[in-house]
Amino acid sequence: MAPYFFLASTETTPRHTMSYSLDHYSMRSPLAITVLLFSTATGAGGDQAEERELGWSDTAELTLVVTAGNAQAQTLGFRNTLVQRSNTSTLTFDVSALRADSLQKTPVAIGESLETFTIVRDSARTLIAENYFARGRLERNLSARTFWHAGGSWDRNTFAGFDNLYVFDGGIGNTWIDNTTTTLKTFYAISETRREDVEARPEDDKIFTGVRLRYEYRRQVTPTTEFTSELVLDENLENLEDLRTDMGNAIAVSMNSRLALKVSWQLRYRRQPARKPISLLLPDGTPTGTQVDISLEQVDQIMTFALVGRF
Repeated sequence: MAPYFFLASTETTPRHTMSYSLDHYSMRSPLAITVLLFSTATGAGGDQAEERELGWSDTAELTLVVTAGNAQAQTLGFRNTLVQRSNTSTLTFDVSALRADSLQKTPVAIGESLETFTIVRDSARTLIAENYFARGRLERNLSARTFWHAGGSWDRNTFAGFDNLYVFDGGIGNTWIDNTTTTLKTFYAISETRREDVEARPEDDKIFTGVRLRYEYRRQVTPTTEFTSELVLDENLENLEDLRTDMGNAIAVSMNSRLALKVSWQLRYRRQPARKPISLLLPDGTPTGTQVDISLEQVDQIMTFALVGRF
């Protein structure tokens, strides 16, 4: 089944303009918002709602922004989640992609006088954001509230400093609520991570074992409005300073039974970010021919507005 939506808008924010002190804004305010929405959305009567439908379901999202004229830029995002539910198990496949680039035009006047000249515009296209992600997971019930799960994921984000990030994890989880209006699950797992940084360092761990904690929450706030929240904490057991978190919140408003508009916000934090070499210049701007290492930002944020198709 192919999605039949065509256009939506998106807004992405570069890391250097949206990064803040961890103690100041990036974790406190979003976390407060999440807790507030989580607490207000968890209403009484969830156990009285009907159980969720079984079988296959698919949700696809498309975000697209194109500007032309004096400034040219393009942002394209896509995400698809395929789920198969039975009485005893849940199988989930999730893929996403985000790419943004801009075209810089530099006009130059070429001629012999002010009366005779031509305008030549040099153009250079620059990639300003790129992120690809794929994940698969199987959950199998052990009891009404307990299940085991196993899965793996692949992530690429060169602007955050890594070409490939493979994570395989397995463990147990709890289903606290799962019906047509509310879903709340928690996951506890042992993970194995393989990281390939853009600028690899011999001292960095390439493969390491970790502990992964996660929650997934969904609430049908009104008949047409759905709130979702997800948080993943991944701790490197071989280097406890290497902590990673990934939090995402979203609100979707349905236009009909198939289409919805969705705004989502994702925050990623890495206590030990990747490092990047930069050229060392003299105070007058003259290159020295040597490079120094700097740490990338600890926090990345992405906000998107998307058109969603449900099948």
